[in-house]
Amino acid sequence: MHNVEGIIGQLLFRHNCVIIPSFGGFVAKPISAKIDFDNGIMYPPSKSLLFNRQLVNNDGLLINEYAEANGRSFDQAATEIQEVINHWKSKLKKGERIEIDKVGNLFLDIENNICFEQDRFYNLLLESFGLSQVQFLSEEDVQIVESTIEIIEKREEEVERHNQTEKSVKIIPIVAQENEEELLLQSFTVEKKKKSNSVWRYVAAACLLPIAFYSFWIPLTTDVIESGVISIKDFNPFYQTPTPSYSRISPLETSTNTITHQLDLEAKIDELPDGATEYPMKYSENHFITVDLPQSENADYHANAEKTRDKEETLNELISPNAIHYIVGAFGNKSNAQKLIKKLQSKGLEAKIVGYTNGLHRVASGSALSEEALQDIIIKSKKVGYPGWVLR
Repeated sequence: MHNVEGIIGQLLFRHNCVIIPSFGGFVAKPISAKIDFDNGIMYPPSKSLLFNRQLVNNDGLLINEYAEANGRSFDQAATEIQEVINHWKSKLKKGERIEIDKVGNLFLDIENNICFEQDRFYNLLLESFGLSQVQFLSEEDVQIVESTIEIIEKREEEVERHNQTEKSVKIIPIVAQENEEELLLQSFTVEKKKKSNSVWRYVAAACLLPIAFYSFWIPLTTDVIESGVISIKDFNPFYQTPTPSYSRISPLETSTNTITHQLDLEAKIDELPDGATEYPMKYSENHFITVDLPQSENADYHANAEKTRDKEETLNELISPNAIHYIVGAFGNKSNAQKLIKKLQSKGLEAKIVGYTNGLHRVASGSALSEEALQDIIIKSKKVGYPGWVLR
């Protein structure tokens, strides 16, 4: 059976607020990683818990989780949780503490207020699961390590000198044959002790040197002090951060390429036979896309293309250069533009086509030579439901 204390700890892994009905609620707040320079400890990101006595309204989260974990109905789970809460209250009145696993302790102070002490040895932040605090060396520790290494090196030099003197002076004692075995055993144990002591000194130096190196390397070459985050790449002294490179594209080159592509496409369409309605445009080396060609009112589109352009240029020349137009539409097909003109004229507007630009017929609801006259056209056009923009 899953108890209430364990379920509260599990819920705080996934939620930032867990309410215990008629008792209070726990509120969690994420805390970023931090460094304790005095003690030489780096702490991972975690959650800070607060207990609020005012959060007593039941939101159903704890009861639903308890009911699913123990196979109870909602009413049965609510009754069992209330019995646990009543037991907690009686323990607090007796001056005892309530221990909630992975969360902390609850107790009463002198003024009978419920106080909460969070469990500092358990991290409730799910993103930091498996991370523990990291111990690093301070400047004082590094000095102690360096002095220790110097002492070890001096002792090793003294031992080497002593061994060299022993090798140079060879003493042959005159002993009885009975004591030869004891002398051999004593010399063997002394040499074994010397070898074991020197091995452990090398092991201690090998362990302390990388720690001392990274204690200086990481703060000096990375932003761990500002960000509080350590990456695996920070432990690689040969890693270099790539510098970003940018290349500027000239807008003139882009527009020139677009115009050239349009001219090539128009030339290929002009090479098609008369009456063609589709054009196979190359999408890749092995794929083509069928494009429907625009059809004019006349049957032969290509034969009348130049005549249409001449008419549009003549129309543009007839418009007064000082006139101000209120544009309400632009169409690639001229017939659609003429339909809109008829609608606007039926509503009392002097609509007309005022230009042919970039393959579009611009339809104006009216034109004027002054700002006052233009405002009347704009008001009338908006009343009939055709807002637009001003072309000067």
